[in-house]
Amino acid sequence: MQAAREKQAGTDGCLWPAPYNEDTVESALAFAYQCRTWDPTDTGLCHIPDLPHLRAFAQAWFRVKSEGGTLIVEKCRRMVVSWMARALELHQFGLSRKSWVLSGETFGPACKHVWRYEHLYLDLKKQFPQWKLPAHHALHFEGPESLKQFGLANGSVCVAMNGQGSNIQGEGLSGVTMEEASLYPYLQEMLGQARIVTQGKPGMRNGFVTLIANPEPNYAWQVVKSGGKDFVV
Repeated sequence: MQAAREKQAGTDGCLWPAPYNEDTVESALAFAYQCRTWDPTDTGLCHIPDLPHLRAFAQAWFRVKSEGGTLIVEKCRRMVVSWMARALELHQFGLSRKSWVLSGETFGPACKHVWRYEHLYLDLKKQFPQWKLPAHHALHFEGPESLKQFGLANGSVCVAMNGQGSNIQGEGLSGVTMEEASLYPYLQEMLGQARIVTQGKPGMRNGFVTLIANPEPNYAWQVVKSGGKDFVV
């Protein structure tokens, strides 16, 4: 049965059962609300809450994704925005084959964010064995909650990247997510590269770039923030 499920994933691309198998904000939100975050210093496992700011964020995320543009998110701490972003991205990965890059302030924090996909996926398998989700694959970095790469049976892959660099390798990426973007020393250069590597073929929609950060006074962040589609929570 598991082998059949993995073969099917490689054929039709979608891992999620209905009603989570549609590329819509309603389907993605329904999926996200089944996901549980992990915070060992607080409450442990906790479902992503149905809060107005997270719903509005998801709507903005989908709107900009549909345009193949850039979403710039300035947030306050402990508002679960990054966990919601990981859930929305994981939903995309499970719908069809995606190639994604996620960067952090340095490589270590990026790997911790990539680990969140694994946590969410394994927890969904535990909560919903009837979904018969196939095995995933992962490359560890340092410690059990740190991944250099996360992938699904349908071919979707997300790799971690160091936000201290000035370029992004690859082409034809489905998406680039920059966590802690307000701390990047070469933010404008990296954003320019992200837009290039997510360019679609002529006549096709571009990929999707998301910047998520806490407020910072540095000049590059202020310049970038003033020129994008902002969502502030």
